[in-house]
Amino acid sequence: MKQILVVAITLIASVSSFAQDFIPDTLLTSKANDIEYAKNYANNEKFAAIQLKDGSVLKVGDLMQIGQPSGMNTVRAVNSGLFNSTVSNKQAFQFLIFGRIGMSAMAGMNYLPGDFTARQVTIKEIKASHTSLVGSRKSPLTYWLILDLGNSVSTALNLDQALATGELVNPKRAMTRSEAITKLKETKDLLELGMIKQEEYEKIKTELTPIITQNN
Repeated sequence: MKQILVVAITLIASVSSFAQDFIPDTLLTSKANDIEYAKNYANNEKFAAIQLKDGSVLKVGDLMQIGQPSGMNTVRAVNSGLFNSTVSNKQAFQFLIFGRIGMSAMAGMNYLPGDFTARQVTIKEIKASHTSLVGSRKSPLTYWLILDLGNSVSTALNLDQALATGELVNPKRAMTRSEAITKLKETKDLLELGMIKQEEYEKIKTELTPIITQNN
């Protein structure tokens, strides 16, 4: 929670920064802590794409899926009835909030409720700012996504944690070894059932073998 507040304060400071019309190509998250790389960008900088630490690249306009809430965050829910209303708490996301970070932080964090689980969303903006509260370019970058919810937007805070906890699902992420093994077993079953041809099985096996045998 402290980490989120630090990011929030940093991004509030960036709201008043000069907004450039120029949109650089790709933000390299692997270099976010490299001062020589970071100083090339202003606060509240916009990017057309972002390369994550696993090598996958997400672009403005790409679809993503909201996953499951993690942690113990809750939001207040009012259920209106015919004669009375009841109030309850429902699980909420830790790293996804309603609105843009600047306005949300000033009004108090409005975390996205669990009702948004499995919702398909579009990347509306990819942005970054420096972690220094005084806006110095001689500090690492923190980065986030603005997601289009249809009639509103959501900010994905601490993108790495949002992805790591499964609150946000990266459709372009690399397949894990266990996933590759499962996929190969399923493909083998389909071959034995006569639902696919040997050539198709061999093609899939060739694609999955490097994943399965890496670091093994």
